[in-house]
Amino acid sequence: MVAASARLILAAVLAAAGVAKLADRRRVVRLVGAVLTPRVAAPVAAVVPAVELGLAALLLVWWASALPALLSMVVLGAFTVVLVRAQLRGVPCPCFGGMSGEQPAGPRDVLRNGVLLALAVLATAT
Repeated sequence: MVAASARLILAAVLAAAGVAKLADRRRVVRLVGAVLTPRVAAPVAAVVPAVELGLAALLLVWWASALPALLSMVVLGAFTVVLVRAQLRGVPCPCFGGMSGEQPAGPRDVLRNGVLLALAVLATAT
């Protein structure tokens, strides 16, 4: 029950984040450029929502497999590294597209990613 709930929550959050990024692509490209580098902003802004939506689908379709949750852990770990970089640069997180607001990334955002990582760990126990 706990693993199933964690999997559903994680899938919903990843899907919402992917859709939000697609809905506000210009902002996401701008913020990714500020966090990473403008040269990689457009490709990263295109790939990340696809990865999030793909992981959300895998979490639901491969219900009996821990692999989607393990992949989610890897992706969320990478996102957390980028999030800390955004925090150090004083840049807003493009995590949820336009829903993220214009506040610079902060400890609350890193904590949220920690909770998502914990959900991914729980979701491996399928």
